[in-house]
Amino acid sequence: MHTEKASNKVFLDTNVLIYQTFIDFDAGKHETVNNKFDYFIDNDYSILISSQILREFFAISTNGKFFHKPLSYEQAVIKVNEFIENFEMVYETVNTISILNSLIIKYKQDKQKVYDTNIVATMIENKIDKLFTFNIKDFKKFSEIELIDFV
Repeated sequence: MHTEKASNKVFLDTNVLIYQTFIDFDAGKHETVNNKFDYFIDNDYSILISSQILREFFAISTNGKFFHKPLSYEQAVIKVNEFIENFEMVYETVNTISILNSLIIKYKQDKQKVYDTNIVATMIENKIDKLFTFNIKDFKKFSEIELIDFV
């Protein structure tokens, strides 16, 4: 019986999906994301997302404040469905909220920081220790996770 190790799991932050989707937003990061995806697939990683990540993707990708040509709601739904088909979904439980509350207290998180903290709580609950994000500064404080080097 094959038991998957936590080290073979990587969680994707929303910005990774944004850079993968919008080639013209930052061509270098788009290429980095595609190269990392190839690496993950070639090395048998489970690539994971949550419903929070999909909601954030939808909200950002359809917002004209961020993009000259945002996705229509129809295009965004198609992309979300592609992500669901290609990545593994993980879910929050009641215990995730307990973990979230502990992390909020431990790291003195407030305001919008709750969203990133919830990502970490979801990762802990689902035994995922690696996060792929371009938002290093918002996650480097969390000793419970490892940030993927995207070079």
